[in-house]
Amino acid sequence: MAVKFLDIRIFGVEHCKRQLFKGQQRVANMKPALDIVADDMMWVIGVNFSSQGRRGGGSWKRLDPHTVNQKAREGTLQRGILVASGALHDSLTQRGDKDQELEVTPYMIRLGSALPYAAVHQTGDEELGIPQRDYLKFSSRDQERWVQICEKSIMDALTK
Repeated sequence: MAVKFLDIRIFGVEHCKRQLFKGQQRVANMKPALDIVADDMMWVIGVNFSSQGRRGGGSWKRLDPHTVNQKAREGTLQRGILVASGALHDSLTQRGDKDQELEVTPYMIRLGSALPYAAVHQTGDEELGIPQRDYLKFSSRDQERWVQICEKSIMDALTK
């Protein structure tokens, strides 16, 4: 009597392997998703400027009377806190601005301003009398949205 073999074949293995490989490639290069996140970060920073820190609660410390008078003389009072020439705002919200420091790699985003006064306004300096006005302020909802952007990018790679 001849020995019989039972062959079991799993259908879809090759398709599954291709999809997983696409997912692996996407995870190895998240730059497209991180470019979207970087643009969203710049939008959030713009809202922080336009709301003068009120986004997410609180607000930036008011201008002292001397600064209010100076801005009034210069005609920049109506522009708001931290906006005289607009250079700081633009360096953090306009992709490609000459003072913007933006690097998006497959694994990270680095966003900042090359302007020498950018850091002191973000952190404040008691000795100089400059209050902290944290324009680089992101909420947990922002972070969740960025995670969803990255997750969607990976899922799209797995399903298309």
